[in-house]
Amino acid sequence: NAGPAPGQDRFFWTPGDRRANQKHSFLEGRRGPGLSDWPRTMQIPTEPEALHRDQVPVDLLLQADPSQERIAGYLERAHFFGLRNEASSGPGRVVAISGLLEIEQKALEIVNLAVEEVWQRRGLGRALLVHAIDFARRANAPFLRICTGNSSVGQLALYQKCGFRMQRICRDFFLKNYAEPIYENGILCADRIVLEYGLRSD
Repeated sequence: NAGPAPGQDRFFWTPGDRRANQKHSFLEGRRGPGLSDWPRTMQIPTEPEALHRDQVPVDLLLQADPSQERIAGYLERAHFFGLRNEASSGPGRVVAISGLLEIEQKALEIVNLAVEEVWQRRGLGRALLVHAIDFARRANAPFLRICTGNSSVGQLALYQKCGFRMQRICRDFFLKNYAEPIYENGILCADRIVLEYGLRSD
C-alpha cells in the first residue's frame, strides 16, 4: 500500500523496499536511516482519539495503501483513530492512524494502519491494534479482521502476538492487483494473508 511524496516519512519500508512500488504492509517496520539523530525529547502519544473526516491525513493513509481509489472507497465510511505527537502549542500532528470499516456479519476490518517512520518501534502500532480490538468488542462485532502480505513477517508476528489468527490466504492477490512487483524482507509479496480476532467468546 504506498509511497510518500518527496520529503515525507515512509511507512514500514526501507529505501530498498520501496524500489518495488509499494504495497505497504500494515505495522511495525524497520528503523530507517538517521533515526538515531531524532531528538530524545520527543513526546510519545498515548491515547488514540476519534478523527473527523477533515482531520484524517490522507498522505499518511497513502503510506499504508498506495491506491487512492481504494482509500476513496472507505474514506467516508470508516471510523478513524489517530495518535498525535505532543506539540508546544495546538493539538499536535497525527503521526499514527487506524481505519476500521464494517464488513459482513457486522464484523469490523482494519483497512488502514499507518505509523510515520520516525515513530515506529515505539509501540504505536500495537496501541492502535489494542484500541481497535476494544472498539470492535464494544461494538459487539463478532470478529475483527486485518490483512497483510506474505512478506510482512514482522507484522504477521505482531498480529499473532496480539491474538489474531490466520484464516485464509488469497493467492496472487498482490500480483493481480498491483502494477509493480513488491519485495519486502527480500521476499516477493504475492499473497494476502487474512487474519481475524474472534470476539464472541471474549
